[in-house]
Amino acid sequence: MLGDEHITYVREAAMGMLQKLHAMMHACVSMSTNGQEVVNPLENKDERHDMRNQVAVVRGFSDLMLMDVPPGHQSAQILDHLRNLADSYCGVLDQIKSADEHVNVFAG
Repeated sequence: MLGDEHITYVREAAMGMLQKLHAMMHACVSMSTNGQEVVNPLENKDERHDMRNQVAVVRGFSDLMLMDVPPGHQSAQILDHLRNLADSYCGVLDQIKSADEHVNVFAG
């Protein structure tokens, strides 16, 4: 049976991902305003891979839990929102990957 602790776990995992993304963005902005060379950690293939795995956990658990939630239940809205956030996050990772591959084609 689906309990509040399951939804809390997925929500906390999603919030952890968002906090990590915000920390990365803040570091990039700080470097930029201080005149330092900006290195986006998500340009690193391994870092993107790790983040994508975390997103997959949130997306997968949200999908599984939605199967147990009655239609119209408040948890369904939360889980659907988390799925949409995960999909958006993957879209950002795909854009970074595409840009990185584009740069590597010209660099090689």
